[in-house]
Amino acid sequence: MSDVERIRNHPRNQLILPTFFVMLGLWAAGIAVWLVTDDPLLLIFFAYVGLFVGVGIGGYIALPDRQRPLARRMAMVMLGSLLLVLAFVTDHGNMQPEGFFFALLAGIGPFILLHYLIAKIVGPLLFGRIWCGWACWFGMVFEMLPYPYSRYRKPGAPEWPRYAFLAASLLLVAALVYGIGYTGGAVGRTGVTWFLGGMAIYYITGISMAPVSYTH
Repeated sequence: MSDVERIRNHPRNQLILPTFFVMLGLWAAGIAVWLVTDDPLLLIFFAYVGLFVGVGIGGYIALPDRQRPLARRMAMVMLGSLLLVLAFVTDHGNMQPEGFFFALLAGIGPFILLHYLIAKIVGPLLFGRIWCGWACWFGMVFEMLPYPYSRYRKPGAPEWPRYAFLAASLLLVAALVYGIGYTGGAVGRTGVTWFLGGMAIYYITGISMAPVSYTH
């Protein structure tokens, strides 16, 4: 068997054709939804997600192992940026942890609760870290830093900062909701302000901590 035949018959490459058909199916679904609803945003959404599946995931499957991390980062930028834009233009609320706690404690923002149910609970239970590894608007930035691989992680790096952060977010929101009756951090214009503020803090903190958390 020639090298070309071996590459063509590799089990991994057999998945490329189904990926291509999924991409076409998403494009066809987008056209059908657009014709029914006359909403061009839905057409753009399905077209973009189809492109992500075809180019991002298909490229990841097709490329040699040494080039696959680049394809995954490209796919993460494609999908992560799309989800971030949709989070703002569709006004579904503050998707940061504070927004989740506002929605949970104040009983508002159902899309926020749905986002966390899918992305942070059900998704990881069923598919592991695929959401954070392929569709995270924080990951798409942090993956571009020159500290991307866990093998550079310092031995014995503490785990408590993540739990301290969640506890601080919960205490802050609980104090606002139960202390002064403030619930504006979930939806509406104030929810967007919280969203932007939280993103800025997380990006600045993550980027500044990267050189400290990893070594060359």
